[in-house]
Amino acid sequence: MLISKVNVRPASGSSTIVVTALRSFKHLPTLKKYNLIKPEHIHAHSFHCNHRLLRGVGTMSIAENLQGISDRVKTAHVNSKFADNAEPTLVAVSKTKPVSDLQEVYDAGHRHFGENYMDELVIKSAELPSDIKWHFIGHLQSNKCKDLAEIPNLYLWETCGKEKTARKMNRALESRDNKDPLLTLLQINTSEEDNKNGCAVEDAVQLARVVIEECDQLKLAGVMTIGKFGRDESERPNPDFVALLEVRARICDEFGFDPVSFQVSMGMSGDFEHAIELGSTNVRVGSSIFGARGKKPSAT
Repeated sequence: MLISKVNVRPASGSSTIVVTALRSFKHLPTLKKYNLIKPEHIHAHSFHCNHRLLRGVGTMSIAENLQGISDRVKTAHVNSKFADNAEPTLVAVSKTKPVSDLQEVYDAGHRHFGENYMDELVIKSAELPSDIKWHFIGHLQSNKCKDLAEIPNLYLWETCGKEKTARKMNRALESRDNKDPLLTLLQINTSEEDNKNGCAVEDAVQLARVVIEECDQLKLAGVMTIGKFGRDESERPNPDFVALLEVRARICDEFGFDPVSFQVSMGMSGDFEHAIELGSTNVRVGSSIFGARGKKPSAT
């Protein structure tokens, strides 16, 4: 929980109700039923509902949210058994957010940004400073490989989940001039959900082999998972995180990688501290920095 206190102005009267440890919207119908609150009367510094930050009137700035999350990343790292390793990279996930919001995070000194949508990445990378390190963290369609390859400051492709896409991305990258191989993570479907992208756990070593042996424009740098949405947080350690760490161990054993330097991208707004506790090297945080997301704009 990022906050445990929310100040609420009742619908009538001038007193203030303080709601503590608000974890979801399930309390709001009761408050509205008794005319204690209306949605437009909520004034919160920032708070989580189902682990997604909501921002409204009187909230902290995006830069302040960033600082708060950065501090929590540092604290989680220092308190973990991996404190002697490099501090995990905080990737600010900015999908559906305007360039002005990203600029505020950039001006606060942050450089690692993650985008899910190819069309947004093309626009934002052209408008924002060239020293940003872009992480592509969305599903990559085969017909979009060329577009991704043309992003000049693309730092990391985090969602390589199929042999076919790896080969096609490799071909798309061949036309670049004097570029190092693109750092690439394998996306693993640790939760085994049919509607989720990524390769199956049992296929991870073979996908790694294809990237290593057939794709000279890609550099295998680690593994990532999104994990199961809505998983019971009392289920610790998180089975998706455990499964990803096991995949890393198998790949490192098979190909001789150093596990310390082989990246593990896991953990988002609601569970990044637990992910760091288990050894995550990259955490992807969006709503807790930028606020609740709107719908993706329709293509024109």
